[in-house]
Amino acid sequence: MSYKSKIILTIILIPVTAVIAVTTILGWYTRTMMLKQAETSGKGITRILEHAVDYADQVPVLAENAIALHMQASATILAHLVDIAENQAHLTPPQITQRLKQIAAATILDECWITDEKGHAYLHNIDNIDFTFSPDPQKQPQAHEFYQILTGQKKTVIQPLRKREIDNRHFKYVGVSGIDKPRIVEVGCHAPTILSMRQKIGLQTLIKKLVDGDRLLAVELVENNISILSYGIAYSSTSKQYHRTTIDAVQQAIASGQDIIIPRTNHLQIIHPYINQYSKRPLAIIAAISTRHVKNATRTFLSSAAQVAAITLVFSLIASLILAHQVSSPVTTLIQAATDLQQNSFDPQSIQKVARRPDELGQFARAFSEMALAIQKREQILQQQVEELQIQIDHRKKDEEVKKIVESDYFQDILSRADELKAERRQS
Repeated sequence: MSYKSKIILTIILIPVTAVIAVTTILGWYTRTMMLKQAETSGKGITRILEHAVDYADQVPVLAENAIALHMQASATILAHLVDIAENQAHLTPPQITQRLKQIAAATILDECWITDEKGHAYLHNIDNIDFTFSPDPQKQPQAHEFYQILTGQKKTVIQPLRKREIDNRHFKYVGVSGIDKPRIVEVGCHAPTILSMRQKIGLQTLIKKLVDGDRLLAVELVENNISILSYGIAYSSTSKQYHRTTIDAVQQAIASGQDIIIPRTNHLQIIHPYINQYSKRPLAIIAAISTRHVKNATRTFLSSAAQVAAITLVFSLIASLILAHQVSSPVTTLIQAATDLQQNSFDPQSIQKVARRPDELGQFARAFSEMALAIQKREQILQQQVEELQIQIDHRKKDEEVKKIVESDYFQDILSRADELKAERRQS
């Protein structure tokens, strides 16, 4: 990898790495804080639900009591009506029965029963039934309580919703004593009327209205044995089969009295134990608090961070190209100068632009130029010395060759022969 490429890569990596690191830390911190906020909000919701559940649990009872008082008033009015009808208007039983049917059709009362002194219901709005009240609870588990009105033990009997003997249907009955003589005047409401009222204002309706499907996904009211008392679910899974961890967590929360939070895929499951204010039973509220807003916020944050990283990458790339050119161009010039110096073709003017820089590269270029000139000067001196030495070597070689020739036997023979020829010429 070239020096320029390393500079570009380094300049890009430093800011991008910093952005990624900061984004990761901030993303983790943001998600953690939002989850903690969701936990805090969830705990607050469960505490509000605790009071709402206590209140909603009693609303049907209070409403039923109000209905009972209304039924008591109706029964009292009916007792006066029978007294007037029989003793003053002298209406016959069929005529009174017809009026009772009209009253039942126009009010919430489903049944009206008026007896004689022996408990025989001879006036009523139900056809084809002959009924006599008995004090025996074995024979009449539901109706025997009203016999106390005949004996004078009680003036009024208000009975909760119960199953009656004659047809096993659930009714609520209220009875009062007669005005003119000992008799039972009883009115009744069929279960659907009261159950409809319970459903409209009861705990189940409240919980279902609280579950909005946005932040609060589910609310379930359970006992220690995980039997569901009431629930409201907004997410797709409506299975009432609990995971083992949830069962253990509910039992642990009720035993310790402390909230338990279980992280799930898309929500936090908060288990809040409490003691019902009226029944004093240990119960637990299981609330599913959505964490989708945390994921959406994290996703939005990461998307913004990715855009910032992309912009940073672009600016880093541009900055790195500019900076790399400013840094690598002088280095490239110095490298070329070193190559020229190696080839003995260095020109000091080639690095004058770099040498004029005030930074370290300029200082290096000036030092390099001085060094190059010194090297060139030394090479010239060395070359001159080499040439002079070569001349001396050549002269010495010639002298040695001449000496060898002179000292050779052949040359000595020639000299001897020459001396002999000279001698002969002189003699002749």
